[in-house]
Amino acid sequence: MKRRQFIAMDHMGNSRTPVYVSYLTFANFLNWLKEMQVIPSRIDRSLWSRKFSGANRAKLMLGLRFLGLLDGDRPTSALENLAMADDVDRKNLLMAILRGAYGDEIIDALPRMTPGMLDNRLSELGTTASTHRKAVSFFVNASKAAVLTVPTQLGRRTRNKPASTKTAQEKEKALPPRPVQPPSNNISPLPQTKLPEASQSSMLWWLFERLPAPGSVFAGTEREKWLEVAKAIFEVEYQPDPSPTSDAALFVAG
Repeated sequence: MKRRQFIAMDHMGNSRTPVYVSYLTFANFLNWLKEMQVIPSRIDRSLWSRKFSGANRAKLMLGLRFLGLLDGDRPTSALENLAMADDVDRKNLLMAILRGAYGDEIIDALPRMTPGMLDNRLSELGTTASTHRKAVSFFVNASKAAVLTVPTQLGRRTRNKPASTKTAQEKEKALPPRPVQPPSNNISPLPQTKLPEASQSSMLWWLFERLPAPGSVFAGTEREKWLEVAKAIFEVEYQPDPSPTSDAALFVAG
């Protein structure tokens, strides 16, 4: 168990969770970069605020880091080469990227792998109960795109459904306007208060809006999914603690 936790952390103490965003979303991201013709020097929320929803942006950032395509928020040469490649070269580059991220042991064993074997290998890399199924789907679809030999029994487990590209603001605009209730004659309106700085982040705002009303039922499965997305968003929005006494540093050192 200790080894599994250690593998899930990189040398900076950042989370290294196997990719669990839709492969089509990942491919759309690459094609979007290719359309730019020049890769930006940073991939941040100001760049793709109108392209992907908050949750998908966070999942993509984590996935790109796991694949070695981002260093923090800076694109690596591998990302630039992959995005700008033609269809044939992209397959070869993707194969090398998968091998580097998941390891020779998984890639070489793939043609004879059973679903249980793949589950065990991805679990060792750091998947969780809420990300595992999606991580399996991404790996299988990415392996197919890289023209790796994928057994039939694994191919049936894919989830290649494109994620919505609408942002939280666009979804909000699509909803009917909320009725404005006039203040009661017996109750004075609340004074205007300054919003916290975290409200400036569309991803954090999107996350907060998904919380149920206080006092209502927050089912265990839904709560786990919310916490997993929250963890991914925090990885994007906040810098890791550089202090050598931080929990992550102590954990890695141990």
